[in-house]
Amino acid sequence: MENKYDVVISGAGPAGSSCAIFLAKKGLNVLLLEKAKFPRDKTCGDAISGKSMSVVRELGLENEIERNHHAKIFGVTLSSPNGTIVKVPVPKRNNLNRYGYCTRREVFDNIVFNAVLKEKNVTVIQNFNVTGIIKEDDYVKGIKGKDLTTGEEKEFFADLVVGADGSHSVVARELGVNVVDNKHYCTAVRAYYEGVTGL
Repeated sequence: MENKYDVVISGAGPAGSSCAIFLAKKGLNVLLLEKAKFPRDKTCGDAISGKSMSVVRELGLENEIERNHHAKIFGVTLSSPNGTIVKVPVPKRNNLNRYGYCTRREVFDNIVFNAVLKEKNVTVIQNFNVTGIIKEDDYVKGIKGKDLTTGEEKEFFADLVVGADGSHSVVARELGVNVVDNKHYCTAVRAYYEGVTGL
């Protein structure tokens, strides 16, 4: 069947791109769809946690992070309105140093995305807006959407569909698994500052 893959992944951020790499290394034929064009930015705290470092190392990307603008992080400090402070250090894992990284998402996401482009079993389509899933007999069989470059509506079919398309996931919404209760909804802003002292 034309446009048939073993796996279709919606979203080429770190989750979708790393998923594509691991699946491709197992010999699966993967399609990775991304709404934006890389490099692209995303609002985030920019941290790559200590827990994520085992995946970063397995992908062989730590040296690439080191070659770009970054800072090492050794833990997280949480503070409450009453002044209580809790420090959570990055745990030591497998006798490796305890740290993660802080680097702009535009940089980190592009590092992982570029690693995908080296995989021969992955087809990547950027500027593709996923608009829904394709279901047959109550099973997800594919993804549909619009090529934002050509305006063409397309459908892709797969044995497995992965929704790695973030907090506003079309895949999760179509499956009814990301219904947000407004009492628990939060939003984020991010800015970069220079010359901050006295922390």
